Amino acid sequence: MKAWESFPETITPRPIVLTSDLPLREGTGKTAGRVDLGVPLSTSEPVDTEVALPDGSAMLEQISASEAYEDMQKRMRASTSPQVKLFVTGAKLTTAEYMSDRGLITLPSWRFTVMGGGVLDWPAVSPDTFWHMRVPPASPRIMRAQALATSSAITIWIEEPRRACGLQEKMPEIQVLESADVVIVALSDKAERRSRSGHGSDCITTADLRLMPVTINLRSTLNNRVLLDDEGYIVRVARPE
Repeated sequence: MKAWESFPETITPRPIVLTSDLPLREGTGKTAGRVDLGVPLSTSEPVDTEVALPDGSAMLEQISASEAYEDMQKRMRASTSPQVKLFVTGAKLTTAEYMSDRGLITLPSWRFTVMGGGVLDWPAVSPDTFWHMRVPPASPRIMRAQALATSSAITIWIEEPRRACGLQEKMPEIQVLESADVVIVALSDKAERRSRSGHGSDCITTADLRLMPVTINLRSTLNNRVLLDDEGYIVRVARPE
């Protein structure tokens, strides 16, 4: 929980917790490990714009193409991806969908074109809009969650215990830790027991991932708190449909 102690869950609008790997990439942009300028970029900032966020609409400050490029370049320099350098050949203010801990969000975005027809997208809003620009990826064990911000009940989707070849996986034990800023859902390791009949090593089991919902009651409403698993990975929360 320590890394999230200062998360400002009471601020409106709630800081966006991005889980998308930035920049978003298309075409030859997927091969870019570094970028350099092939054309000059505008330094003028667009006017503030209204954006629909999970906790309501808000006016967000936008940044110039030059600022977005500098932020993107810093991120890519810090990356360990292959060191293929591409030149930026243009920039256009548009929108793009970014994944957050509260689902997909459509944000103003600077779309940088690169050599070969590829694209790199970077948010065109102020970095202050986000809770850092680099956060842990999505949880590999809790696939998704569903809750109303004002409800104390949340539903998580986890892997369904397998029943095959005389093996019966037990349901993992679930523990919940809560603070003012974050909720952590911890799953115990799954234990297996063999039925009396037993099966040989030639038994075949399916490899498909089957999910099951489990409802958990919190001490208080989830509200704007961040939901994590016990390894610190983000659990994405959606509102009930």
